[in-house]
Amino acid sequence: MMCRVWKELGVVLGSPPVVLGSPRIRSFLWMVYWDKILTNTERAHRSLAGDANCSYCGPTCEDTLHILRDCPAALALWTLLIKPERLGEFLSLALREWLRSNLDNDCCFPKNSLHWDIMFVYILWNLWTQRNARIFDADSVFHEYVLERCRHLVSEVCAGVMQRQVTCNADGSFRVETGCDVWGSVAESPWGVDCRLCQKYGICSAIEAELWVIYECLKYASELGITRLRLVSDCGRAIQALENRGVRGSISLIHHIWDFLDKQCEVLLIVINRERNKVADALAHLAWKLLFGFHDFVDPPNDISYVLMSDLSG
Repeated sequence: MMCRVWKELGVVLGSPPVVLGSPRIRSFLWMVYWDKILTNTERAHRSLAGDANCSYCGPTCEDTLHILRDCPAALALWTLLIKPERLGEFLSLALREWLRSNLDNDCCFPKNSLHWDIMFVYILWNLWTQRNARIFDADSVFHEYVLERCRHLVSEVCAGVMQRQVTCNADGSFRVETGCDVWGSVAESPWGVDCRLCQKYGICSAIEAELWVIYECLKYASELGITRLRLVSDCGRAIQALENRGVRGSISLIHHIWDFLDKQCEVLLIVINRERNKVADALAHLAWKLLFGFHDFVDPPNDISYVLMSDLSG
């Protein structure tokens, strides 16, 4: 069900903020998007409360947008963060458009656009927990505390992602009769498991197929700002060629990989046997069935589900 939300939001959550690695916040954002959080309006509809009005400001029906944006408790916070000239537009958008605009465009509304997508999600989450504390706990939470807490959490998350080690298993596949190579990779990243594969056409050797996947994994890690990477391959020849810099390589791709290795802060190249690299191997073989180009998967493809589950279960 969660995958449908990412597809519905398209580019907004196609590369979701790293904070969405938390299952609790993923579930919360899913419920916000579908307007399903348990507001007083919803509680009254289910006969769980006798009053649909806001517990903070009184005679206003409490719906999702009221809790997260329009209530004075939330509005005081947004007023501090949103550009004055854009505040009217910020407050006028419908729920889904409001979410899209803030998650998809860092520069549209905030005074400070740095990590705004992460900040925005944390603010929604903390406004929700603030509201619940006000109703169900004796002590209320003030908006200044929410703002400082969100800023602290954002700085922690961003620092943690850059420092956290990511493991990427890679595998290439080559067919002599077609002169084609394909590759597949599966990465355990700070925001979940990412399955990618690509099919490339061209005349190459078996080792070049393995080098292509290493190159693409390093490029992908660089784009994400990952500074600690464990790159795992079952091709000892490829890893040996990369580690032996004293020998001038005859394959030009090796030099491009060396460039990436020099740019990355910490890359550990690891060789494992093929039995321990079955998921990446299955992705590489799946690529032969697909159209040319890159393929990213929100969920693991059905063709590799059994292999993945076997791998996770040890």
